[in-house]
Amino acid sequence: MPRILGAPAVLALLFLIVPLIATLLQVDFPNLWRLLRTEAAQDALKLSLVTCTISTLICVLLGAPLALWLARTRDGWIPRTVRILATLPMVLPPVVAGLALLITWGRRGLLGKYLSIAGIEIGFTSIAVVLAQTFVAMPFLITSLEGALRTRGFLYEEVARNLGASRTKTLFTVTLPLSAPAIMSATALAFSRALGEFGATISFAGSLQGVTRTLPLEIYLQIESDIDLALALSLVLVATAFILVGLSSSANSWWYHKVMHGEAPVEERGEVSASSSTGPRVDDDSMLFAQRVPGAGVHVKANIPVRHVDVDIEFPPESWTALVGPNGAGKSTILSLVSGALKAPDCTVTWTSKQRPRIALLAQNAALFPHMSVLKNVIYGLKCQGVSQKEAEKVAMSELSSVGMTSLSHRHPNQLSGGQAQRVAIARAMAIRPEVVLLDEPTASLDFEVANDIRLLLKKRLGRATMILVTHDLADVAAFDAEVIHLRRGKVVSRGNLREYAKSIAQL
Repeated sequence: MPRILGAPAVLALLFLIVPLIATLLQVDFPNLWRLLRTEAAQDALKLSLVTCTISTLICVLLGAPLALWLARTRDGWIPRTVRILATLPMVLPPVVAGLALLITWGRRGLLGKYLSIAGIEIGFTSIAVVLAQTFVAMPFLITSLEGALRTRGFLYEEVARNLGASRTKTLFTVTLPLSAPAIMSATALAFSRALGEFGATISFAGSLQGVTRTLPLEIYLQIESDIDLALALSLVLVATAFILVGLSSSANSWWYHKVMHGEAPVEERGEVSASSSTGPRVDDDSMLFAQRVPGAGVHVKANIPVRHVDVDIEFPPESWTALVGPNGAGKSTILSLVSGALKAPDCTVTWTSKQRPRIALLAQNAALFPHMSVLKNVIYGLKCQGVSQKEAEKVAMSELSSVGMTSLSHRHPNQLSGGQAQRVAIARAMAIRPEVVLLDEPTASLDFEVANDIRLLLKKRLGRATMILVTHDLADVAAFDAEVIHLRRGKVVSRGNLREYAKSIAQL
């Protein structure tokens, strides 16, 4: 960091911590326990603990789904409007927030008047405290969690869907485990904000001891009458916030260390050859059972003006085809249409099979689930298809054996080198017996020897599956002896073998 930024950084830190230190210096520590044992302090502490716990739970149950929706939804005026409305309470003056709640849930409010007729009173009750805390805390959870989810991305969710996982299974087995640190941090932030809520609470719920007088309200009232009690309660608030942030940070570190097994990856020179003996071998018929699955043909007709794509391509069953061309030619768009990741008007994807075939996608990023071991990664797709645990483990070990990775089945993805991770990805993809295999530059990030090894493995494992390859490397095309479709500016320029493609390039 440039030294010129050091002074402002130090000043910012001092500005934040000096008032806290000053508060601590004024606390009457010898009489702290006696002060906190008073009736007023005990009532405020108990009420704040109960209401904050309830409001935080509501924030998580309601706010987390909204944050997930905002993070996954494509940008547009609807999500932008929802995002503005969801975060608006963060910038509203507390008294305005309290007034808004009062005219909504009060005895004569928009909704409160109907509840009042039914004998349900919300204003100036403990329920009002919970509503006020939820109203001001939920935007913090939504904003924090949405930002973290957008940063993480949803690649692993797409992989899970391609392996056959339902949306619900993907949520509970991929999204929630990978989002655990973000959820913990957002929850701690929401609880801390609810604990410190003052303005909306006093406007909407009032200040009734044991009913609506939370810690901030009690501190406010005691500043003039008993400053020592006010400081003691302030210490409780500061300590609680400090502990929450500390626990959240520690929990995140534990999660990364224990769940993700954050160790340095094995160096590339330690690659395990696919032909080496790394564990129990199986007979060829069992090991290569996926090769017996016939491929399904597909016809792609797409016209996407915004991407400048206008194609009509037939991929026959059991064919191997390479899509080549410069960046922006439409190769990845076609692959996304076939995989189902992209749906657009005026685009049709027609299969020769009666049902949508099983599709496996292998990309430059192996995208192994980081919270699962190598074995569990390969088992995942099989479990999605309803295979029993015992049979899934047997098939997974067979597939890992075929790529020479049985000895590393207990490791986690970030303990593997790039080539090893790609081998596991091949085993995971082939375990589901795909009828169509989509390859999106699977060797682009690997060195020459490892890339060539991966090509040989893929060629051996593809069998009769229909293969569509997107690549910039003619070595991939030559290795698979694939038919070449040359794309330029979203249109097919030529179609033929590698030699014919070279001729078409020479003519351009």
